[in-house]
Amino acid sequence: MSRAEDFYKKGADALKRGQIDLCVKTLLMSLKVDPNHEGCRQLLRAAGQKKGGGKKGGFLGFGGKSVPLKAQLAQSRKKWSDVDYECESELAANPDNTAALKASGEALIELGAFKSASVQFETAMALDPTNIDVMLTYGKALEGRGDLLKAREVYGRARKADPNNREAASAYKNIEGRISLENDGWQAGSKALDMVKDKDQARDLEQKTKIIKNEDHRLSQIREMKTELDGGPGDRVVLRDLWQLQRDAKDWKGALESLAKLQKLEPDQFEYTENEADVRMQYYEERIAANKEKADAGDDDAAAKMAEDQVKLVKFQIKEYSRRADHYPNDLALKFNVAKYTIIDGDYDKAVSFLQHARKDAIFGFKAEVSLGILFYLKSRFSMAVKQFAKVREGLEGTLDEKGKEVTYWHARSLYQNGETDSARDLVETLYMEDESFKNIADLMNTIESGEGLDDSDVEGQLRALLGVR
Repeated sequence: MSRAEDFYKKGADALKRGQIDLCVKTLLMSLKVDPNHEGCRQLLRAAGQKKGGGKKGGFLGFGGKSVPLKAQLAQSRKKWSDVDYECESELAANPDNTAALKASGEALIELGAFKSASVQFETAMALDPTNIDVMLTYGKALEGRGDLLKAREVYGRARKADPNNREAASAYKNIEGRISLENDGWQAGSKALDMVKDKDQARDLEQKTKIIKNEDHRLSQIREMKTELDGGPGDRVVLRDLWQLQRDAKDWKGALESLAKLQKLEPDQFEYTENEADVRMQYYEERIAANKEKADAGDDDAAAKMAEDQVKLVKFQIKEYSRRADHYPNDLALKFNVAKYTIIDGDYDKAVSFLQHARKDAIFGFKAEVSLGILFYLKSRFSMAVKQFAKVREGLEGTLDEKGKEVTYWHARSLYQNGETDSARDLVETLYMEDESFKNIADLMNTIESGEGLDDSDVEGQLRALLGVR
């Protein structure tokens, strides 16, 4: 077991015992060794939420918005590890400090710890979903970790939030070019360069696409590394680089074989098991994307293959995230992922159990709480849905920001379905006066006034949208 993993386990145990200060101290030590340890970031958010007491320091509240002075000093000296450490120390007490989250994420990008940076910016976006700067920097972190499709989605949100923002528009065109390069090669990607008006962005794109132009060099590296393998313990050094090159070259079978060899050489390294699962998921996702393009063009066989792979991927995701949740029992974000994919699979009863644990998470807690209420609604347990949404609204202290509107909307629907028409009408009218364009609030108000039955055909779709899945 690595030192970082050892500290992580000790921190998780401390959190389980309620020793928050010890948990934070131990997890920060883990991040000193491995700043890219996602599990540590998630646990630190959970520890901070517990320490902050829920309402003022948790996922339902909004705390300080400034970068700690020590972190600012470290920024000026470009001591990025110190910036991250000071920001994490601040976030342990105030997990909703978006400025500290952003500063930590930027430092992690400088350190090349893109996975952890993504965790920070995802948290910041959940707290401040309209912050363009957070979106743009989150996109950079996603690009760094190679998740180009997610980066495009985030840049698209930034562009939609502010159509006049030149940086958002330029970033979106940039990522479109990179995706074209990945999918269609250098010639198609070169055309995307012409779309980028900002010369600095164009030069940056040229640098990022060198690896595509040098595909032959990558394949040559793979062949050379394979010749270095002799079946001895020294193979582990070569294999650590080889599987990643094979993954980048989309040689899925080769990457999986290399990871299998690594697991035999280092059976205690759980990360290789996770790497193997991630490669399998990437393989499924690539096949699904390829068949979707054909299906959209009218290919029925491709549509059938896409649907089959989507089912296989979800089943695999449930199995894999369940295994990770067992391995990291205090990582509530993993329980949320299990719930999410279980919902996609249609097993609502199993999802309820995982959501009841995940709602304590500092990052995904709000989504878990609302999803839990919607599941009660889907199962026609309207009285339970009413109680669930009433509890969440109480935690929001009556505010009608985006979170407040979401919960108020579902609370009103649940009240109406539970026969509490007057209470439902009061909530709908309050929400309508605040934002008459929110969802189908006008139709809901008319339905309640007429006394007709609700059309619930959109509920599953709204739940999937909340979870961020198609």
